[in-house]
Amino acid sequence: MSRLFTRSGPSDEGKKGRSKEEENNLEEIESESILSEYAIRQHAALSTSGSNRVDEIEITKEGTDPTATVIAKSFGEGDSSSSSSASSEEDDEEDVEYNASRRRAKKEEKKLLRTASICFCIFGLLTAGAVVTATVIVFLRNPGIIDTPTLVTPTPTRATLPPITESVTTIAASSSQWEQIGETLVGGLVEDHNSWSVAYSQDGTTFAIAPAAAVAAKNKNTRKKEDNVSRTTQMYRFSEPDQSWKPMGDPLSLIDDDELANRLEGWSVSLSENGDFVAIGAYSNNKYNIGIVRAYQWIERTNEWFPFGNDIGKDNNNYFNSVFDNTNQMSINLSSDASTLAIGAPNHDDATGMVKVYFWSKLQNDWSLTDSSSSSTSLVGRRVGDLFGHSVSLTDDGQYIAIGAPGGGNDGVGRVEVHRLETINDNGRWIQHGPDIEGINKGGGMGYAVQIAKEGKTLAASSGGTNTVGQVRVYSWAGFFWFPLGEEGITNENEDADGQDMFGASISLSSDGETIAIGSPGYDNNDNAVKTNNNSNVGRTVIYRWNGQQWVLPPKEGIITGKDGNELFGLRVNLSGDGSQIAVTGTNSTFYNGKDPSPFITRIYTFPTSR
Repeated sequence: MSRLFTRSGPSDEGKKGRSKEEENNLEEIESESILSEYAIRQHAALSTSGSNRVDEIEITKEGTDPTATVIAKSFGEGDSSSSSSASSEEDDEEDVEYNASRRRAKKEEKKLLRTASICFCIFGLLTAGAVVTATVIVFLRNPGIIDTPTLVTPTPTRATLPPITESVTTIAASSSQWEQIGETLVGGLVEDHNSWSVAYSQDGTTFAIAPAAAVAAKNKNTRKKEDNVSRTTQMYRFSEPDQSWKPMGDPLSLIDDDELANRLEGWSVSLSENGDFVAIGAYSNNKYNIGIVRAYQWIERTNEWFPFGNDIGKDNNNYFNSVFDNTNQMSINLSSDASTLAIGAPNHDDATGMVKVYFWSKLQNDWSLTDSSSSSTSLVGRRVGDLFGHSVSLTDDGQYIAIGAPGGGNDGVGRVEVHRLETINDNGRWIQHGPDIEGINKGGGMGYAVQIAKEGKTLAASSGGTNTVGQVRVYSWAGFFWFPLGEEGITNENEDADGQDMFGASISLSSDGETIAIGSPGYDNNDNAVKTNNNSNVGRTVIYRWNGQQWVLPPKEGIITGKDGNELFGLRVNLSGDGSQIAVTGTNSTFYNGKDPSPFITRIYTFPTSR
């Protein structure tokens, strides 16, 4: 260990000019300094390395040799200490071994920490996934746990339905049954039940009928009043002071030419949320290929309807070259804010069907296709007989559309498609939102009626076409697919149903998607629910409510039945946005015989407050 205390002597330049005695003295001083420094270090090492205590350090020098030996005397419980050089060697070996073991321990510790971190991350991901899955399941089965904005509406005053619990209590008839408000509204004479249309605004204040009831008109030649067949549409608004429905302006005619107007055979009508905008569609049969849609805006100060944009459908003012050629049927839907208009033509192209969607362009001050480059091909049926567009429904903002194709799917089970509008660089295109929703029963025709609500998160579809028992299913959007609310859907609870009830011929959802009205116009009053002269085809409407786990039909407040045979009550049903009012349409049983044209009637009901 003497090498630890050896320092190189002075440089040759430093030795110049010094005597030998002066050099020896300098070397002694330097050696003493080195020894003192090392002694201090060794003292500190010995004092911390073991239990022995260093009491004395003796430094000896042998001659003028710059190296020396340090002798440390220690006293303690053990033996006397050995020489410092031997102790230093042992300490160095122990330090090397100790450091190596420390490094190994640190490596093991890091390895354990890494393993623990990985396990913790995996556990955290599994836990988070389980929580998310549980939350989705709870939401799907209980969509009401997320608050939805309550629709604040003007008059007429509406009551709130009582909360539904799993144990439904029957309320007294005087306070539980729906009550009619205002008079019965009568429409025009029609031959085909699919050829007329009604609409009810979400705020419950406005009602539209197309065609309207015929009015007496003067013959220009004889100046005598003659009854003619109506080709007009009439809107009504409820008067709270009078408790009656008052006409809003004069009846609207889409075509001024009487001869051309008489070729129109069917109508479709839709209202905005507040009833200040209306879209009216009319069409002829395949012989004339006429199809036209026009929107109107209500001007309160002049008490009249004013055209809102140009006509949709005619080509260069020629009604015979309509884009809805071979229509023979039409379904239209106006978004709540009247910014988007959807038009379905299910009989287009040999009943393949198509849907066109228009938006209101403030720049052009007119209607424009949402996707002028591909809209004509993006929303079309897939094969002949699909009847794509038989029913259409837009969300309030027009960003989602549900389309029924009751002739689609294998064996006529029918299907429903939902599309969302995607805008890229000011160009819109429709993208399918989730997979197809197909029916279950062969020939059931799912998609006969559809409605989408709750900002595109809730969807209802029915298979209640002619001569079918019918079924209604409600779905909730689960992020990647449509999840059914209720395992078996909503089926006809009429035990005497013979397959002719047409359950689901029309459906209507409330804005929050938790109340659904279902029309069953073929219902026979065999259980004598109401007193009628004829129990055949009385018709009824049932109102179900979602209680968080299943669809519940309250025993009294959930059923509205027609008043007589052949009323087919429930051919059209329309709920107000909050579900507290409903408009139900059927035929006038006095004139209906199944052969001749007959007028249709509508009664509007409200659910009274508990007394």
